[in-house]
Amino acid sequence: MTKGNWIVCEGSQRWSSALRLRLGKRDPVGKRLHRLVEVRGLAEITPWLSEQPTSLVCIEVDQANFADVLAWLPAARCDFDHARLIALADYSLQPSPWETHREARVSWQDADAALREAGAAMVVQSPRDLGPLENFGRRHAASVSSMQLANDPHVPLTAKMWASLPWQAG
Repeated sequence: MTKGNWIVCEGSQRWSSALRLRLGKRDPVGKRLHRLVEVRGLAEITPWLSEQPTSLVCIEVDQANFADVLAWLPAARCDFDHARLIALADYSLQPSPWETHREARVSWQDADAALREAGAAMVVQSPRDLGPLENFGRRHAASVSSMQLANDPHVPLTAKMWASLPWQAG
């Protein structure tokens, strides 16, 4: 697994704590395989992405910041096309089981579809279900490594071709 940068934007620390436990693996030398950066607001993400434009950005989305995230995602997707944007859905986005269908603000399916349409590559519903996100991050880090390898003029063509094979992204 190649080293990758993960930026986590959240008000609570539920997601970053769960991600630290999940991504706490180390390489044989003892270094962490992933660098986890925590920020508290959308405005703090842009400076980090300017430094590391291939980062994986995880944004906690709740009722309070839903509209702001929907407005921020398309612009970030255009400005940082090599970054991958992930929505971490807060429980407040899911309708309460006590609300009737007419009273519900937004259905979960509508919120998920809106986030994906705005530019989220993935929507994660629970900090307990981070396996698919970890796999996505692994594939993204591998594609970034192969992209950097392809742009390096000192790497032989055979090595570039070998790294571009689909099963190397694993």
